[in-house]
This record gives sequence, C-alpha cells and structure tokens, in this order.
Amino acid sequence: MDKDDEERFFGTFQSIIESVLAEKRKNKKWENPLKNFNAIVQFRLHISKDDFFYCHLTAKDGNYDLQLGPVDKYDLELAATPEDLMLFTNKTYSTANMIMQKNQWGQKRLQIKKGGRNIGKLLALSKILVLE
Repeated sequence: MDKDDEERFFGTFQSIIESVLAEKRKNKKWENPLKNFNAIVQFRLHISKDDFFYCHLTAKDGNYDLQLGPVDKYDLELAATPEDLMLFTNKTYSTANMIMQKNQWGQKRLQIKKGGRNIGKLLALSKILVLE
C-alpha cells in the first residue's frame, strides 16, 4: 500500500470511528462508559493476504485520538479485515461470529493480543465500537 492510499484509508477509518463515537456521545447512558474507558488499542487491519495497515486509538478520560502507524505499548491489539470490522460495528456479525469464524485468508475474523488480562477493556471496547 503506497503512502497516498494509506492516508486515504486512514482518513476513512478515522471518520468511521469518529462517527461511532459521536453517535454514542448523543446518548446520555454512554457518557460514563466513554469517559471511563482508558486504553491504547492498536488496530492491525488485514488489507490483503500479506499486507497490514496499523493505527492506534488512545482513549483517556473521554478523549479519543486515532493515530496512523503502530505503537510500541498497547493494552489490546485487534486484528481484522476492514470489512469484518465494519460488519461487526453495525451488528451484522456478532462477537461470537468474529471470534469463531475465519476470514477469506483463513484466519479468525477477529484476533486479539493481550486480551487475557485486559478482558474488561476488550468487553468495554466492543460495546463502544458497536452501534445500537
């Protein structure tokens, strides 16, 4: 993926994440969960068989910042194809479907690193990313 494609893809991904967060902020019941979620989440998006796109989301005290590129220290790393992640956020795919089924390249639809000790963060993130 060349630099221009990477920046375009990042802009699209960033607008999706921002729109999901904006939708959640409209609902009063999400005020505390959004404010209390503090984590660094790295996204490893599977673009093609051998090509990955990295970005990371930093959430602290209700502020969410998505940055291009990998980060050295993170609480969770989620790996998925962009299509699978989109279908997960709009509730077409369930969490069980994402964890149990495979994508077009034979890997799990959602792969999680460092999920064991951070299971609460993983569950909170899945609620935040999924639209109601």
